[in-house]
Amino acid sequence: MDFSFDLRKWAEFNSTSPTVLTVFLETHHGADLKFLHRKGKEIESLYHEDRTIRENFLKALRQVRKFCKEEELNNQGMCFFVDPSQDLFHTYELPRDVGNLVVLDTSPYIRPLAQLKEDWEPFGLVMMDHGQAHLYLVYLSHVQDEKELKTQLLAHQKNGGWSQGRYSRRRKNRIADFLREVSRDLAGLLRKERVNRIILAGSAEAKKQLVEYLPQDLQRKVVGFLDLTMDTDEKTLFEKSFPIFFAAEKVEENKMVLDLRDMIASRGLGVSGVEKVAQAVVAGRAEKILVRADLKPKGWKCERCDVMEEGEADVCLLCEEKVYPVDLVEEIVEYAQKTDAEVIFLREGHPILDGMGGIGAFLRF
Repeated sequence: MDFSFDLRKWAEFNSTSPTVLTVFLETHHGADLKFLHRKGKEIESLYHEDRTIRENFLKALRQVRKFCKEEELNNQGMCFFVDPSQDLFHTYELPRDVGNLVVLDTSPYIRPLAQLKEDWEPFGLVMMDHGQAHLYLVYLSHVQDEKELKTQLLAHQKNGGWSQGRYSRRRKNRIADFLREVSRDLAGLLRKERVNRIILAGSAEAKKQLVEYLPQDLQRKVVGFLDLTMDTDEKTLFEKSFPIFFAAEKVEENKMVLDLRDMIASRGLGVSGVEKVAQAVVAGRAEKILVRADLKPKGWKCERCDVMEEGEADVCLLCEEKVYPVDLVEEIVEYAQKTDAEVIFLREGHPILDGMGGIGAFLRF
């Protein structure tokens, strides 16, 4: 199943008025059409005086409802981007549900997709002993690619044949050749995605020996080991791998928060707070943004001037064009996609980041 999300494409898709409907639905037990109806009524009432927006919204909602009734939804979740005024109807099947959400805005609401990709970034997983190895590239919690390797180890001949010393040397050479092959193929498999973490599972001796044969850049990415037998099923393998993955991620996130604090204090190549981060990302200065996952500051944005601020407003302070309320983190995520800035969502609060208003950014210049 293809879970690739072209977030930059959607970050660049916009309208001057709120005509783009975004819907996220949990579908592993069927789509909740009652939720969709309830949110539809709520949003419709907000635009009872604007017939054009209201009718476009209702048409978009009917298209989503029709899709849910006619299609067999057996995945974890669905995402819809719909705008009849621009002939837009795009769907994504999601590898994990992100909850039920309905948003009407001037552009597709991509924050849940960005957070999904960041939370479940790709990692390498190896299950092996001295005679076989199964290599996995795991992305968005699903196997994106895999490869199986086997070698035939030498059987010791009790009567005649090689001496013990010769047998031992030949066997060690076979194992060394196999470890080199595993290392080479793992590097090739992981080259398909930007992978920062590798987990090695299997017999204790084999997986520890593999580390010695990995290139140095891959050695640095090994974040944990699992002692498992080769007959362990994939479900158990993945269930035991994810806690190691998330523990390593938390350690890295904590270090990034400390680095950001020091960067702000010493060199000035960092900012904190929603408005300063927003200004930096709009100017293309933000390189990496750290944000608390549950942060949802309310603000407004002028599509004409590219100005956004916290608080409420009816018209832009510069051009007096009508403005609409926005989720400022969503706007920051969209600009990050346009300027190739990385956004890191911290699932757990961090006292230092909380002191920064829940968001901060490393700057390029």
